[in-house]
Amino acid sequence: MFCKKGVNHFGAVYKPVLSSPFDILPLPKKGSKLSPEQLEYRRIRAWELYQENWGQKEIAAALGVTPGAVSQWLKRAKKEGIESLQRHPHQGPQPRLNEQQSQQLTELLTVRPRALGIDGDTWNLDRVTQLIKKEFGIEYDRSHVSRLLRKLDINIRKLVPYRENQSLPMTCDKLREHTNRENQESNLEREAGAD
Repeated sequence: MFCKKGVNHFGAVYKPVLSSPFDILPLPKKGSKLSPEQLEYRRIRAWELYQENWGQKEIAAALGVTPGAVSQWLKRAKKEGIESLQRHPHQGPQPRLNEQQSQQLTELLTVRPRALGIDGDTWNLDRVTQLIKKEFGIEYDRSHVSRLLRKLDINIRKLVPYRENQSLPMTCDKLREHTNRENQESNLEREAGAD
């Protein structure tokens, strides 16, 4: 796989060029990028070659990178250890709305906006944004509120408005039944009044 320092058939000392630094991890097809594992392997292999007394230019040529990149990797490894060459996945920012608040938001969206002091009878992104600011003191852009609702698996278009005195929102089927029953009752009253 990788050759060590040796003597050629003329008796001269040489440092052979690597056949491929990716014998373990194959190179991707042309036009695609290296995977995080391949990038990590390349940095660590640069350190290993440096430990075998390879020059930075030779390492760069063997690994297909610039001498500047090799210099940065070696500097970091000398200062912080070889662990600094390993990949460190990005964690991303902490969510401003915690799990408990997300659950509360889900419950609050089962109530009409007007009952919570927000103008309007149905929920939309602007009203949900107002609710989050009012209840939790967190300001979000309406585009982020849309992503947040998707993450919570809430479709505000499917939130069905219901009467103030109900404890749970009506499902579409229950609303249809209720509407049909009211229509039948009003038809019966009209018929009774017409007599």
